[in-house]
Amino acid sequence: MIETDCPGKLFIGGFNTETNEKALEAVGKYGIAEVPLMKDSETKKSGGFAFVTFENTADAKDAARDMNGKSFDGKSHKAEQATEPPFESGR
Repeated sequence: MIETDCPGKLFIGGFNTETNEKALEAVGKYGIAEVPLMKDSETKKSGGFAFVTFENTADAKDAARDMNGKSFDGKSHKAEQATEPPFESGR
């Protein structure tokens, strides 16, 4: 199986179900290009995680370092570089 890195993109998890995209703008000191908060398809509430795309990889690294383990909306969260889902090669 192969996992590929996604430079400039972080997985941030541990949000509570009331967290919305507006609340995520709190990480705005970093150059953010996109913040799609993953939502439950039935309730439309936060699924507790987002894949945040930054304008450059340096901002993503700084955000991961500064945000990992910190409290946000009352919960501690995890921030790390996103990876593509693993896949098996056809070999």
